[in-house]
Amino acid sequence: MAKKVNEVSIKQLISAADEMCEVMLIDETPEPESSEETLKEWLQAAGDLYDPEKDTFSEETMDILDKAGITLNAGEPKGDEPPEDETLLDQLDAEDDMRELKAMVKANDEFKSLRSSITKYKAGQEEDLKEAMFVLLQPDDEPKEETTPAKKVPAKKEPAAKAPAKKVPVKKTPAKKSEPKYIRVDSLCEVLKDNEPGTFDEWVEAADDLYAEKGGKSNLKECRFAANSVAGTLTHFKIDVPG
Repeated sequence: MAKKVNEVSIKQLISAADEMCEVMLIDETPEPESSEETLKEWLQAAGDLYDPEKDTFSEETMDILDKAGITLNAGEPKGDEPPEDETLLDQLDAEDDMRELKAMVKANDEFKSLRSSITKYKAGQEEDLKEAMFVLLQPDDEPKEETTPAKKVPAKKEPAAKAPAKKVPVKKTPAKKSEPKYIRVDSLCEVLKDNEPGTFDEWVEAADDLYAEKGGKSNLKECRFAANSVAGTLTHFKIDVPG
């Protein structure tokens, strides 16, 4: 049964957001002039990060969240544990639920760099999040990039000393200049340029062989994933992709 939503004021929503920031150590607060819809969206994104074993709110804040229709993460296990021989990549390939994908990010250090921006991914963006997670599972000799949606939502920091979080400017370290590395997308495009593979599988196999010749590691599964990811872009620029 859907939760009944009662009237709550903007002031109450902001008060609840302030307490969630303090308790959950969230460093991105909603803008003071945010609309009611934006505030509720922020509160729900923060609610998805709620840890029932660590985060405790006042009765007043819990009442505001309830009246606003905000659902807190129950922290329930998914069910059966994955087989011992199932790799993280296998689990990622098989998962399509946004909540479970976010749970994988929190539970596995391989995705640690995604945790600060995990609330930016909404329902309907499961493939975007999976692609960002897949990139982090690539071998170390390939570049790792995160796909980041533009919409601003709260980000929960790693647990530390319980103290009010402060906004501080983050100084970016200039990236060291280096020669561009040859990646799977390069091999996929080069095969299309120099050859005319008849089928999608032939394209993937030829690109994987070329990638291995250039010093990479042969992996048809990863090459097929990369081909599926880049096919839409190539088609957009009117470049024929094998069917």
